[in-house]
Amino acid sequence: MLQKKQSMKNEAWIAALNNIEQTVSYNDLNVLVEKTVSDIARAAGGKRTAFCWSGGKDSLVLARLCSMVGIPAASICWNP
Repeated sequence: MLQKKQSMKNEAWIAALNNIEQTVSYNDLNVLVEKTVSDIARAAGGKRTAFCWSGGKDSLVLARLCSMVGIPAASICWNP
């Protein structure tokens, strides 16, 4: 299994991605995605919703899941 991303090299993440079917089946993954999307939709409940992201691997997944619910990514430009 994967370790914390702070203690792993990017090559290990790429290797895990390339061999993901050995860890989790597509069916199991789809079930988890559907459940997570449903949970996000229920929590958002038609409210104005935002999420924070760093641009890392976890954030990319979060952005994709939120887009599946209809929560758009927003661009924020800060100019001090």
